[in-house]
Amino acid sequence: MPTQNTWTGGTSTAWNNAANWSQSNWPGDSGHQDHDVIIPDTSSIHNPTLPASYTLNSLTIQANGTLVGGGYKLTLAGEGTASSGTEHYALKNDGIISGNLDIDFTYGAETAADFTGSSGNFRAIKVNATSADVNQVGAATFDSLIVVANSTYDAGNDGLTIAGAVSVTGTLLGNSTPTISMGSLTINSGGTYSATSKTTTMTGVSDEAFNFTTTGTFTHNKGTVKFFTDSTSMEMWINNNVTFYDLEIDTADNVRYQNTIVLGDLTVTDGYFLQYSDPNTFTVHGNAFVEAAGSLGASNQTGAVTYHGLITNKGTFSTGSGTNKFNGGVRNLGTFTSNDTFSIEGTGAILEGNLDDANVNVNLDPA
Repeated sequence: MPTQNTWTGGTSTAWNNAANWSQSNWPGDSGHQDHDVIIPDTSSIHNPTLPASYTLNSLTIQANGTLVGGGYKLTLAGEGTASSGTEHYALKNDGIISGNLDIDFTYGAETAADFTGSSGNFRAIKVNATSADVNQVGAATFDSLIVVANSTYDAGNDGLTIAGAVSVTGTLLGNSTPTISMGSLTINSGGTYSATSKTTTMTGVSDEAFNFTTTGTFTHNKGTVKFFTDSTSMEMWINNNVTFYDLEIDTADNVRYQNTIVLGDLTVTDGYFLQYSDPNTFTVHGNAFVEAAGSLGASNQTGAVTYHGLITNKGTFSTGSGTNKFNGGVRNLGTFTSNDTFSIEGTGAILEGNLDDANVNVNLDPA
């Protein structure tokens, strides 16, 4: 049976001193790893300071309460109840994290986690048990996220920002949260990212690396995936065989793709969007928009590209020497460079503007 243990801080900042707690022992000590820990307002008492990593049942940090993480980890193995901790919450943070704090969730059932607080940094978050199901309450910001096999992290509806890497072997649910931002995303075999129906933003972790990789299941839910960075040394790569709904490129560097499909629209707002290596295929079923600061394609590409909708180019558009099908036509209001022939299959296509020296084949009955 979990025991509620409240920080009193009457002696020192030492977490591992029983004199600082309401019980006659300290949470995480041998035989006392089932505590529902309460950190109250510490503005007039010592702040608890972790000297190591411990296992608890649950953690509640109340308003104006400060926990000094010290870069250590707390493993939360349960959740609070009506009489101990915060009911239905493994983590309830309304206070302050000083320094970095890592959290592992190992409760093998559904529970809630509120990371919000008033300031501070949760660093590495891990859903680390079969059947663990963590439901985020409020907005959350941390450095990395791991969701192990047969576990679930539900991002709720208030926004999730992860500066670094996300690895999913279980299930990550985006729901309709306004935005999910990640440095990189790896969906491992057996894993699922059911994306937000709004926008998932990829910001990059390291230069010239795969920032969107899946050997599992990516469910787009008709949302947008946006690659965004202000860094001029953050080239991002999309791994093989990803199908997006809407895709937006807005970077100060390059984004490169491998055999990618866009079911909705493609928008290149800023930066370069081109093949990772030759030959790789690219298909857009909706329309494609290249804004003034954007660049799409490269003349040395050899992979097949197909645009079923209209391409509107205000920036730079380049065709390679592979098969180029522009079935909805091209409105060129910027710079268009052709390395070969492009074809139009079907009817209703638009050709407008200077199309360089491209050869255009028109097939009104591609069947």
